[in-house]
Amino acid sequence: MFSGLSVGTTRAKSYDQAARNVACLAQAVSVSGRPPSAYRSLGFWVLAPDGQITSGMFTCVDRASIERKVRDRIAAYEPEWQQQRLEPWLRDWLAPVLDRVDLACVSWEEMLQNIRRADPAYGDALQEFYERCLTFNRPAGRPE
Repeated sequence: MFSGLSVGTTRAKSYDQAARNVACLAQAVSVSGRPPSAYRSLGFWVLAPDGQITSGMFTCVDRASIERKVRDRIAAYEPEWQQQRLEPWLRDWLAPVLDRVDLACVSWEEMLQNIRRADPAYGDALQEFYERCLTFNRPAGRPE
């Protein structure tokens, strides 16, 4: 609940979770054989407490950042593999997915407000659960 997105992998220190997830989305779309425009919507959303979002913890959820990190990851491969497989994939699949994907950070508080408007009883129950999560999942050293 209070963790950020994971940063890097063993072989690619800057290849963070946002870049990996959007690249995986582009790969799934490519395997489907359907162009990104054939989908009603594509998205990568991070749900987190408002304080984490406003603190700037999720600046990696950004098209330019994701594209740069995927390009850096591709640059680590052998030139032949880059030219024959990865550059065409980048052009034909990742770029169109990045043009279309909805990237967002949404706070739990905002989501709960929306649910409470649509279904007050359910929203109240979820709000109570969320408050308990905040109580029992605080990082060490943070006051309740």
